[in-house]
Formats: sequence, C-alpha cells, structure tokens
Amino acid sequence: MHPMQNAGESLAEINALEAQAAQASQSGRDADALKLWARILEIDPVHARTLTAVGQHAFQKGEFQSARRAFQRVADAHGTTPQQWVNL
Repeated sequence: MHPMQNAGESLAEINALEAQAAQASQSGRDADALKLWARILEIDPVHARTLTAVGQHAFQKGEFQSARRAFQRVADAHGTTPQQWVNL
C-alpha cells in the first residue's frame, strides 16, 4: 500500500483490478490476468481471492508447485474455510 493511500482507496483499487483480471482470464488473456493479480498482491500480499485465482490458474496449466504455493499462502493467512485447505 502506498503511504498516502487509505484502506478505502486500496479496496476500491483491488476491486477494480479483480474485475479486470477476471475479465482478462475469461477472455483467455492469461498474461494480462497474471499482471493484474500481481498488482493486487503488491497492494495486499495475502488477498485470498487473488491467491486462490492464481492457484487455480497455475493448477489448470499443470504448474502444480506454483498452485500449491498460492493455496498454501491462502491457508496460512486465512485458513478459515474448509475449501482453502481442500485446495492444498
């Protein structure tokens, strides 16, 4: 988070980036989606939905170690729902 940026601005930026990443992913623009997800993680390194999306993307591409790392970060940071542990 930028020093002058407040939590509300960060949340609004994350929400906008999430929408753009979802659209890019659904349109098959994987490189664009990955850049957008990376930007979200710069703002919030443990953003659960983004880490889950990154993990799912990696898993679908057969990149199982990358998927596991993303899912492990979600479980370590949040670990409040069974699905977060099932993904591992």
